[in-house]
Amino acid sequence: MKDSELKPIIQNAILTKDAALFKAIQMIYSHQTESEKFIGSTEDKNGVGFSVTDDRILSSFARQIDAWRTGMNDYRKPLTFTQIKVARKLVPKYWRQLVPAARIKLKEKENLDGRNTT
Repeated sequence: MKDSELKPIIQNAILTKDAALFKAIQMIYSHQTESEKFIGSTEDKNGVGFSVTDDRILSSFARQIDAWRTGMNDYRKPLTFTQIKVARKLVPKYWRQLVPAARIKLKEKENLDGRNTT
C-alpha cells in the first residue's frame, strides 16, 4: 500500500477514535529531540516531531496523556473535550510521521487474518 493510500486511513482514525488520536500525539512527540522535550519548544527543523507553531500545545497534550497513562491523575480521559477538538484540528497534518506505525499495524492485522482463515 502506498503512503498516499494510508493518508485517509490514518487521518480518519485520528478524527474518529480518541485512542488513535492520543497514540498519534504520543508517537509524534516521541520524535521530538530530547532537548526539544526538555525546553518544551521545537528548535531543530528536522522534519520530525511537531512544528514550531504546534509544539507547545501538542507537547503539553502529550505530557498530559503520559501522566494519565501512568496514573498520575484521576481524570476519566487524558484530554478534555476542548483539548480533543484542538488536537483533531492539528494532528492530521502529521500523518506522514505515522505511516511506519500504520504499516506495522496493517501487517499485524494481515497476519492475524491469515491465521484465522487456516
